[in-house]
Amino acid sequence: MMPIHPSKPKPGLPGALPSKETAQNQNLQSGMSASSSGNGLLEQYIAETARIRAAFDAHGDGRAVVRQRAALVDTLARQLWQTWIPVPAGIALVACGGFGRSVLFPSSDVDLLFLCSNSQIEEEAKAGIRSFCQEMWDLRLRVSPTTRTLPECDRLHQDNTEFTISLLDCRFLAGDQALFTRLHDEVLPGLVLRERQPLVQGLAEVTLAGIASTATPSFIWSLT
Repeated sequence: MMPIHPSKPKPGLPGALPSKETAQNQNLQSGMSASSSGNGLLEQYIAETARIRAAFDAHGDGRAVVRQRAALVDTLARQLWQTWIPVPAGIALVACGGFGRSVLFPSSDVDLLFLCSNSQIEEEAKAGIRSFCQEMWDLRLRVSPTTRTLPECDRLHQDNTEFTISLLDCRFLAGDQALFTRLHDEVLPGLVLRERQPLVQGLAEVTLAGIASTATPSFIWSLT
């Protein structure tokens, strides 16, 4: 597994535009990394987030908000993939957890798995993965990235059952779809069959923790 050492995101509320949109836009622009894709992604992110916010203000449809935000981040991630991941095969970008279910609240983590077929591919993609993640952090998205090989995904780590649980909601985003299919159709069913008891226990613990930490209804769009 490749550790990712990001630079710290700039201060501010990740993944959301506050009510004073002009000031926030200026902060985003000043913190954006100097890449050819940066300005275009920034403008796209600001415009789409404002549109989603306006729709929520008009109709109050929280379910639509979380799905539209997930779709927006899908688009951004796929564009960054084309820019930063030059490896043509042997690596796939996978959404996990709530993001894998296409549910993304304004301040939720964006759980991403960079799935590699082997350690050589992992090493070749290391620099691109870091640049990919940095651009998403620059957009104030709370990206939580993990890089693992397919064999590593076939093991349950007792000190990190949440990762395996998040894989149960995995969704293909970009890259080597055949590799993702092996994960989804072969590796995960076998892992669940072997480790079903600790997974059920871990799922119960994660569910209870989530219930305990649920905020007031204002969390649906916590922009102010």
